[in-house]
Amino acid sequence: MSAPTPGPWEVAVLDAALDPVEQFREMLSFGTGPIWAVWVPQHPMTRGGHPRPEHAVLASIVGNGPASKANADLIAASPDLLAFAERYAASGDWCVINGETSENCECVACSLTREARATIAKARGGR
Repeated sequence: MSAPTPGPWEVAVLDAALDPVEQFREMLSFGTGPIWAVWVPQHPMTRGGHPRPEHAVLASIVGNGPASKANADLIAASPDLLAFAERYAASGDWCVINGETSENCECVACSLTREARATIAKARGGR
């Protein structure tokens, strides 16, 4: 599995006048609002550093339903959330509170470390 596109990712509303995704509005039709997307403005394939998502690499086309903006916000935060989980999970394998390995310890910090590691594995394509 390849690595995910590095952030930052940003939320945008696609301009129907400029974007061919408008042709797919019927497929996205959960509502009549704007089509929300998440784009990667600093991706090397973004044309000429253009400041509009219609000329950039899209990480996700979210849709136009009632939860689409909230979903786009969550998706755009994904690179930052993964980086945070990786920093947290790298904090160590030994519990300084109970003096045992974090895999065997049941304290809150060690439980969160295990949960962070499982979440990282899921984000990287594991289960």
